[in-house]
Amino acid sequence: MSGTGLPEGTPILCRNCGGGMELHSDSSIACRYCGARDVLPSDELGRVLEIKNRLAQAEQRAAHVRGFDATFAGIFEDPRSLLRVTGVYLAFGAFVLAMSGWQLYEHVFSKASPLSAANQAQLVIGQLMGPLGIIGVGVSLGVSLLVGRRHYRKHVRPLLIARPPLALNRPFACRACGGDLPPARDASVPCPYCTTSNLVPRELHGPHAAALQQEAEAARQQLFRAHGAMVGISARMRTALIACGVAVFVLAYVAPMLLMAQLD
Repeated sequence: MSGTGLPEGTPILCRNCGGGMELHSDSSIACRYCGARDVLPSDELGRVLEIKNRLAQAEQRAAHVRGFDATFAGIFEDPRSLLRVTGVYLAFGAFVLAMSGWQLYEHVFSKASPLSAANQAQLVIGQLMGPLGIIGVGVSLGVSLLVGRRHYRKHVRPLLIARPPLALNRPFACRACGGDLPPARDASVPCPYCTTSNLVPRELHGPHAAALQQEAEAARQQLFRAHGAMVGISARMRTALIACGVAVFVLAYVAPMLLMAQLD
């Protein structure tokens, strides 16, 4: 709908379910989803204020998760995020491991060593503790990220995804107000009408948009569920990180120390 202060295509939202409504010539409106009927004010300014008020209510519902959605989408929708988090630790750990191996070969194994077999084993274990600890940190971060990504894709992503196109070659619709979204260039697309961030995964961009079959749930219910689901991500990632940290400490430090003690 166009009018003073409203861009072309601004949706009219149902007060009952939040879905898009159809405007008739007599200023009456009917919801496409729940069938509710209403009448807009007769004057143009009143209509504009009424439509803006309904959009503001949708924006308030979306505010519960604003910021979280864009942050998690940027992390979990980018396949390179795992490499960015773990790559430095794994690369540095591999470098230290290679240097330790070269030093062992150069000073211990390349020539006759006065050290006994037990002492040589202790030296090897001691040299491996540092690089294994570094690699273990990288693996722990990677595991925690994978745990968070799995929880995100299962519980959070379906609540943030934009509504599918209603017809072939039609744009995605905002999950909060149902307005048409601009062409998707990033994973998160802001709505031009209510400013809600919508998730449009890269695999759904372009001609693949018509393949999306599942309709998003009602916006109000989705937003409340998304808020609770997002809170669970940090807890799961923290648990996975602690568990991996304990495992790394045991494998890289406790187990070698026990083995060295037995070799004495």
